[in-house]
Amino acid sequence: MINKKNKRWILTICIFMTTLFLYTMKPVFADNIDHSLNIPSGIHTTATHNKIIIKWDQVKDAKKSYEIEVDGKIIDNGRFTNYIHHELQSGKTYMFKIRSKKDEKYSEWSSLSLK
Repeated sequence: MINKKNKRWILTICIFMTTLFLYTMKPVFADNIDHSLNIPSGIHTTATHNKIIIKWDQVKDAKKSYEIEVDGKIIDNGRFTNYIHHELQSGKTYMFKIRSKKDEKYSEWSSLSLK
């Protein structure tokens, strides 16, 4: 017999941000680097036990978009100045790089290494 008085129910609601990530494998040659494009700066992070939120200051030219490299994979982040990486594993080191993009020109990478 189950004691219904002491039974507890836990309801977990999960909300996922649905974002289309485009993985690009096209090479960026040295002549695609535009030194007049600002490197994203003001990078700060907020981490929990299983995710990290990376935010940075908007680069001055509003026509720019951003790319993030996460452990070797390049993600087109559009014009968003934040990125959420889910499913972190304890003890693993993660490498993040952020750059601005305008047309087919790129800034240098800014980098961030987290463990």
